[in-house]
Amino acid sequence: METKTQKAILIDAENKEVKEVDYNDYKDIQGLLKVSIFTTGLVLNDIQTERGDTLFVDDEGLINGTEHFFALYIDNQGHVFAGNGLIVGPENYNDDGDYLGTDNPSHSLNWVQNNVKYLSREQVANRAY
Repeated sequence: METKTQKAILIDAENKEVKEVDYNDYKDIQGLLKVSIFTTGLVLNDIQTERGDTLFVDDEGLINGTEHFFALYIDNQGHVFAGNGLIVGPENYNDDGDYLGTDNPSHSLNWVQNNVKYLSREQVANRAY
């Protein structure tokens, strides 16, 4: 089955920027995050639709010497992650349960830009966020 190009929002902690990107599969996610193993950092639920965006992060970010961190603020609470982050939209499946890809993230690029703070290792160690 051919995979369609999907939209995501990349939080690039090293370059301190947030931008829209395209991806096709998990290999693209690994490349965008610059990791070999990634995990779900957060699920950003939409109360109205009961579906949520997913934030993927480096699964080994706290043990591999990462120097770049970010905090994503939700309801004035900072959730801190090592390395880069990638926000993808809710997953879609057909009636047979086959994966069809994701929707665009429901959180806007502007929302993410306004709710991200970039942090150094020292700031994280001192909980200065």
